[in-house]
Amino acid sequence: MEFIKCFCNDLSVKEASKKLNSTHITARNKYKIFRELIALHLEEEFNKNRDNIKEYNEYIYLDKCKRGKKEYIFDGQNFLTFDYGNKVYSIMMSLLSRYKSILIDEKQIDLYYKELSKFLLFNKVAKLEKLDNNIQKFWQFLDEVISKYRGINEKNFFYYLKEAEFKFNYNKNNRFEILKHLYLNVTL
Repeated sequence: MEFIKCFCNDLSVKEASKKLNSTHITARNKYKIFRELIALHLEEEFNKNRDNIKEYNEYIYLDKCKRGKKEYIFDGQNFLTFDYGNKVYSIMMSLLSRYKSILIDEKQIDLYYKELSKFLLFNKVAKLEKLDNNIQKFWQFLDEVISKYRGINEKNFFYYLKEAEFKFNYNKNNRFEILKHLYLNVTL
């Protein structure tokens, strides 16, 4: 349960392993299990409440260090975020990186950047009631959560996104109780 407390209190893997006098690998593996359980839990909750969807908006997340740099236009993580009953849920969409090898010509990067920017401006999936909304707040929160890490592998981004959703949707006490319940049901 101590690893769950560390996770729910936003301690990094390194901080948790140090605090609990454990190996880094043990802490990393526990956190991986927690993220997988959270992803399943969030999907289940969303499916039960999908009739309550108020708003949705498409987002392309790019690490802060890559923003505004044309050479990283294909590195974004594309997802659609829903607001349902003041909770958020995101669905991953096609990775832009899959087009990189097909389209990339280093001499044409300015053109790609310009065309993709135009496309994104005019081809957005969204239904919003107001500009200051729960989805925007979540995206800001996600940016804060992700910035704690030194880069996230593209294949693991989904789990960090789900961790951010979980922490956005629930306060620390609720996080602990939910995750404890999920973990005990799997390990028993």
